[in-house]
Formats: sequence, C-alpha cells, structure tokens
Amino acid sequence: MIQFLAKISNWKFITPFFLLTAFLLYLFLEGQKEMSLIVGESVTLIDLWKGYNLEEITTFFEQLKPEGRAIHQQLTGLNDMIFPFAYGPFFILILAFLLKNIFGKNSKWILFSLFPILTMSADYLENFNTLEMLKSFPNLTEAMVNQGSSFTETKDLFSLIINFLIVLLGTVWIVKMGKNYLAKKGK
Repeated sequence: MIQFLAKISNWKFITPFFLLTAFLLYLFLEGQKEMSLIVGESVTLIDLWKGYNLEEITTFFEQLKPEGRAIHQQLTGLNDMIFPFAYGPFFILILAFLLKNIFGKNSKWILFSLFPILTMSADYLENFNTLEMLKSFPNLTEAMVNQGSSFTETKDLFSLIINFLIVLLGTVWIVKMGKNYLAKKGK
C-alpha cells in the first residue's frame, strides 16, 4: 500500500479528482440556487449546516416545498453519492504527495493519507440519513434528526482535521524545499 500511494500521489492522478470535485461543487451550488428561488431566500444543503434539530429541519423542509425537497433529494441521492469518491481520493492523494515528499517514498507515514476515508464514511452515513429524512417528511423523529446532525458534525470535524493537515504538511514541505534549495545554492 505504501508503494502504491507513493506511486499514484502525483499531479497526473490528483488533477482529475480535483476537476471532478470542482464540477460536483458547481452542481451543488446550482441546486442551492434553485432551492433558494423556491424558498425566496438563500438556503444551503443540510450537508453544510453545522448541526440541526427537529424544529430546524421541519421548518427547512416546509420552506423547500415539494419541489425544493425533490431537488435536495436529487442532489443528495445522486451527486452527493459520487462526491466522496471525488474529494476523498483528491485529499488522499494530496496528503500522500506531501507525506511522501516530507518523509520519503517508503515511509509508513504515508498511510496517514488514508484518513479521508473516515470523512467519506461519515458523509455516506449523513447522505443515507438525509435521504431517509426527506422520504419520511413530515413524519420525522427526533432520533432520526439527531443522528443526521451527529453524522454532519462528525464529517465536519474530520474535514477540519484534513484541511489542517494539508496546511501543516504543505508548510513543512515548502520549508523543507526552501532549506534544500538554500543548501544546494550555498555549495
């Protein structure tokens, strides 16, 4: 696994996953625009909320009306089922690239690049829960909503950790490259 991650963590593999991630984000934004037109004010997908309760979800689904709920269901059931397979490999490859270039191609540290799999898992749990809430509306239960909120909060925490790691490792890599450059220039 270490050699495989080291081999594929390059821009030839990173770029397609970046482009797919960007395209799906565009589709999400377009869907949100459509939902916002139905509601009459700016709305965001449940995935982007920091957490929620039964009253907030009930109010949101009522505001969306059947047309907006159908859009949300389509975005969650199709686009957001593909999305983890876009951003997950993108983040895995970015982290593997940075870890490989900091610690070397054969370092076991590269296995930490697999951390985004936890985010992907939480995202799928959240998606299935969101689809269940949309299907069950107006018969939502407190347990169903709390579970969905928990999955969203977990996904957000894992995403924050990934972003922190990318910034931290990116900084370390740039400093390492700078030191190597100065050492070569000084000889």
